[in-house]
Order: sequence, then structure tokens, then C-alpha cells
Amino acid sequence: MEDFIKIEMYQCAWCGKIYRTDQRHQCKFRPSFRNCFSCEHCRSIKVINPQEGRYSEKRIECEVRGDIPVLALSVKDWKWDCPEWQLISGYTGKNTYSSRVHAKYLQEPEAHTAASEDDDDLPF
Repeated sequence: MEDFIKIEMYQCAWCGKIYRTDQRHQCKFRPSFRNCFSCEHCRSIKVINPQEGRYSEKRIECEVRGDIPVLALSVKDWKWDCPEWQLISGYTGKNTYSSRVHAKYLQEPEAHTAASEDDDDLPF
């Protein structure tokens, strides 16, 4: 036992990532931020021009507010506080969000990656 030091790790309840501290992580899947990742109105993520350059613009398709740039959410540290926000029923975090978006992507793949020919290039 003298070769090892005991350490504590913290796992985010919303995204599942593991951290050394519980003080810094601002999880975008946290419902208290009232953003698109935990909202019932979020329909999908669109990837704009995925083949051009290294950066592809991503937009969240909201059935109430239209297309919302993901960059706009990240600039606000994911704290969107949307007035139309409504929690997804049975929401447990990233898994709930991913399964919803993935299911909608499989229903209409051409609508979400208009410039991409790869089915493996999922937008999340």
C-alpha cells in the first residue's frame, strides 16, 4: 500500500464524466441551467457545413424558438434560463438527451447533416 496514495474522484450525475474536484464542472446537462439539453422543445442538432474546415457550426433545433447556435449557449456557460424551457419527462441527464436526439436523427438523417454523406457522422 505504500506505493499508492488514496484519492477521491467525483462523477457528474448529469453527464457521467469523472473529475478530481466537484467545484469547477458546469455541466451543460444540468436541468437548473434551463437550457436546450434538458428541454422538451429541443428536437435535434444540425451540423452546418461539416466537411468545410476544422470547425463545424452546430445549431440546436428548438420547436419554439427556432435554430439556436450551440456557441451562444457555451458563451453563457450553458446557463440559458429560457422562458419556454420545459424539462423532458423522465430526464436523467446526457443519456436521456442523447437517446432523444439519436432517435430523431435516425428518423430523418438527411435533415440533420445536409452536407455530409456519412451516416456515422452523428451530430453529438
